[in-house]
Amino acid sequence: MSWEDKCKKCGTCCKHKIRRAPGVMEYTGEACEFLAKNGQCTVYHERKKHHPSCVKLTKKIVREADWLPESCGYRE
Repeated sequence: MSWEDKCKKCGTCCKHKIRRAPGVMEYTGEACEFLAKNGQCTVYHERKKHHPSCVKLTKKIVREADWLPESCGYRE
């Protein structure tokens, strides 16, 4: 299984978030404009061009990201 195949298409990483305190994240009901209903990014291969703040998840980022749920495929 490749790294990209681990994604469960939940859209959590594409949802707008507000940090309330260290380790306390609030998810808004809003997602990136490029997140489709099937949980996939419609501009995935060019996402940084369209949305510069998009984070490319790496093993290091996943270990340190307190905003990803434990159920995230990348964490499992």
